[in-house]
Amino acid sequence: MLKYFFHFDRDFLEGYYGTIGTEELLEISLNSILCHEYGYHTVKNIFGPMNHRNELRDKMICKLTVLKNKYNKG
Repeated sequence: MLKYFFHFDRDFLEGYYGTIGTEELLEISLNSILCHEYGYHTVKNIFGPMNHRNELRDKMICKLTVLKNKYNKG
């Protein structure tokens, strides 16, 4: 069930955040999610274990870039 919280729906994101860039959205997401232990465990379940915050950031950028490219084509 938790994985559905991280399906980045384009209409939802644009409606809530407007037209912000991928980098800005990523920073907002990281700061919001990782500020408590529940968020850490949720991220770990979705993206797998990692050794450093930058590794998570890279994985999130990759996912957001794939989704951005997917939606820009359609």
